[in-house]
Amino acid sequence: MTLKGRIFVWVQFACLGLIIFNPLAVLNDPIVICGAGLIAVVAWATLFAAYVRLRESLTIYPEPLENVPFVQTGIYKYIRHPMYLGVILFSLAMCLARTHWLSWIFFVVLVIDLHFKHSYEDKLLALKWPEALEYQEKVGALIPKFVVRK
Repeated sequence: MTLKGRIFVWVQFACLGLIIFNPLAVLNDPIVICGAGLIAVVAWATLFAAYVRLRESLTIYPEPLENVPFVQTGIYKYIRHPMYLGVILFSLAMCLARTHWLSWIFFVVLVIDLHFKHSYEDKLLALKWPEALEYQEKVGALIPKFVVRK
C-alpha cells in the first residue's frame, strides 16, 4: 500500500475513534437519539450490503487488490462507495446521539478525508479497469445519480 493510502486510512480511523470515544460528548435528547439510531441502522445496512457484494475485493486501503473482479452489481450498481457512505452515516449518528463540538470537527475532517480517499481510489480503479471510467460517469460516488431524459 502507498503512503498516501495509509495516510487516508489513518486519518479515517483516527477520526472515527475520536468521534466514538470522545469523553467530552454527552447523550443528546431521547428523540434525537432515536433519529440517530435510525441513521445508524441505515449505515450498518449499507455497510453490510457493500460487504456482501465486495467480499474478496474488500480492503481498507484505496488501492485495488490484485486478481479481484471489478464490482458493479448489488449496491454498487447505485453507489460507487457505499462503504464510505456507511462510515459517514454511522459517524453522523454518533455525533447526533452523543453531541460535542469536537466530535463535529472530527466528523468534518472524516468527510473531507473520505472525499479525497474515494477520488484517489476512483483514479486507481480507472487505471486498472478501463470500464471504471464509464461506471464512474454513470454511478454517483456517495449518492445515486438520477438521470433525467429530455
